[in-house]
Amino acid sequence: MIKNYIETRISKSLTRSGFPNSTVTVDSHGIAELTASVLDLDDRALAMAIVSTTPGVTGVRNQIKVLQ
Repeated sequence: MIKNYIETRISKSLTRSGFPNSTVTVDSHGIAELTASVLDLDDRALAMAIVSTTPGVTGVRNQIKVLQ
């Protein structure tokens, strides 16, 4: 239940910040796996910051691909 809440919260935050095609899953330990394609390293850092600062997230598996 909490896992789904965290995933929804992250997805909404990422969409509002310009990452509508990202995918996030959160395991029972609070580890979030983020999959996305971004234009540059700044976008990658922003997406990581959004996920890592979400309450309930204890770690992030970064699966972000930088296109340039």
